Amino acid sequence: MLLLRAGVLLNVSLLKESFAGRTSRTYHYSIPTNNRNAYDWMYTTPAVLPYGFHVSVIMNICLNITWLFLFDRELLLPGLITTALMTLTDYMILYFCYHGLKIYGAWLNKFRNTDLWLIRILVQNGTAIYTTWGTLFTLLNLTIYIQYETDVPKCDYAVLSLLLILMKLLVWFLLENFYLDDHVRYIVTIYPVVILWFSGALSNSDSPHGRSYIFTACILAISCVMFVARIALVTWKHYKRPLYNNRGPNMSPIEIALTQRKLFL
Repeated sequence: MLLLRAGVLLNVSLLKESFAGRTSRTYHYSIPTNNRNAYDWMYTTPAVLPYGFHVSVIMNICLNITWLFLFDRELLLPGLITTALMTLTDYMILYFCYHGLKIYGAWLNKFRNTDLWLIRILVQNGTAIYTTWGTLFTLLNLTIYIQYETDVPKCDYAVLSLLLILMKLLVWFLLENFYLDDHVRYIVTIYPVVILWFSGALSNSDSPHGRSYIFTACILAISCVMFVARIALVTWKHYKRPLYNNRGPNMSPIEIALTQRKLFL
């Protein structure tokens, strides 16, 4: 499972340095698991991470390797398309991860509560970190492409990328708190990634009074407010609106799996 991409910060003044650095952006981690339930090993039954999850991870790694070669050859447009596809597979990984826990979450809550929390903290939040960094990295590649392949003024394409990030933040905040709460309630690591990214961008900026700098500072402040609000909402919902009741499902994981499509097994 992938956790973090080491990207360069979203700061236009550093784009040329990132071009010369040939920076790789993939790190890996693994969680050894040797616990077992009455049906099988926990990493196979229940299938919280189904076939679709693993296929998406494999596709993401292949695209990541492809991007490294494209960026090394300074093929900006193919590299931008590849990072966009990588971001798409990031969201596919998120989908399968959240969908699997939605299906088996009640059973895990009743019989394997510790594993439920480990999946939430390590797998789901780890995947959220990776996807957030990948989204920011894709917008950085868009900025690099516009800078070197078009005649758009420097300040304009920087503001464009920042505006896209702000829009994504606002839309996601609404979705996760009011429409996708059953799936993503305990995901809280998205905003720290954004805060880290923009804190680095501000600390390395060479134009502290420019329009891009001010816009970046505003997004950083908004991200901090969203993070505090998210923690408060998650805490309140955890005690006032629990996701699962104490009775749990009547079916076993194997019986639940038989009702799913093969992609979700």
